[in-house]
Amino acid sequence: MLPASRQYSRSTPLVVTRLIHALSPPTHPVGRGLASLRHLASASIPQAPHPPQQAPSATSWSRRLTQLAAASAVIGGAATYISDPDGTTATVRGAVEAVDAQIKYFAEPSRKKLLPDLEPAFPGGPIPRTLVIDLERTLIYSTYSRASGWRVAKRPGAEAFLAYLASFYEIIVFTSALDSYAEPILNKLDPNGYITDKLYRAETDYKRGVHIKNLDVLNRDLSRVVVIDHDAKQVGLHPQNAIIVPEWTGDSSDTALLDLIPFLEAMVNDDVADVREELKLLSDGDIAAAVAEYRAVAAARADNAAGAGAGTGLFGHAITGMAQQGGAVGAQSEEEDDETRKGGIWGSIGRPGKIFHGSSGGATTKNAN
Repeated sequence: MLPASRQYSRSTPLVVTRLIHALSPPTHPVGRGLASLRHLASASIPQAPHPPQQAPSATSWSRRLTQLAAASAVIGGAATYISDPDGTTATVRGAVEAVDAQIKYFAEPSRKKLLPDLEPAFPGGPIPRTLVIDLERTLIYSTYSRASGWRVAKRPGAEAFLAYLASFYEIIVFTSALDSYAEPILNKLDPNGYITDKLYRAETDYKRGVHIKNLDVLNRDLSRVVVIDHDAKQVGLHPQNAIIVPEWTGDSSDTALLDLIPFLEAMVNDDVADVREELKLLSDGDIAAAVAEYRAVAAARADNAAGAGAGTGLFGHAITGMAQQGGAVGAQSEEEDDETRKGGIWGSIGRPGKIFHGSSGGATTKNAN
């Protein structure tokens, strides 16, 4: 092993030689030889291209800034908590409560009692049952286009359904639509005020992307509440109170509402103790068949009432499921065509509804067909 001074002295000539070669001009023999060697080396050994330098993207900068802000917030929060633990805890608790309040504002009903206390229609009279009905695709169907704006069609028999059953039920429209959209439509659909109360999106529960109609906060005895809706999810908390009708999208031959009239009327006239027991007949979704079955049962009950005179409904027909047709409006004989007799006496008024369109407050009407 040579001493350090000897190593440096031996390497000095080599360093000087390399400097001379590097500084020699191309015209010098040494320079010409080095230039040719460099050319051969560069030609024989391919050089890998250097990848272009890419500037950081906006996303990466945003991510870095977010991480920096989060880290700063954590450090600042920790420092604040160390300096004032009680004050920091109170501040965090207040912020959480404020966020919860905002969530509840949109996700829970606007009040704990959606309807006022129910009073009899006249002093000393009976307390009416409650009929809750959906709006969109149950009573109406709406479409939108840039050319004509909103066009709203009412389901066949919707007006007659509301007018007739208002004598037997307290009618509540409960929709998941906004009041700014639904209110003008309801004013057009029900100019005579057969609908007692109207509930909108603000009164629904919002869970897992569905606006749910919670009957527990309706302020009504659920044994006397019937719900008509096209969407089983929206009444999923109380399926035993629900009648699920087919979704209506403009079919002018639809008779779902008219078919339900004798069933709903008979439950009132028979004074059933719990509507949920009667609604089990409609659980399979085949409304026409279920109503026909219920009418047969009601007729059998009437036959068994020996010598008992049958009461009459509002229009003079038998209350026992309208087994006997007649009365002041649209009575038809057994020989008439079945298609014109759908819905009992209501078959004669089961004409297509009208379409009213345009912005709220400026609607016009035209025939649906």
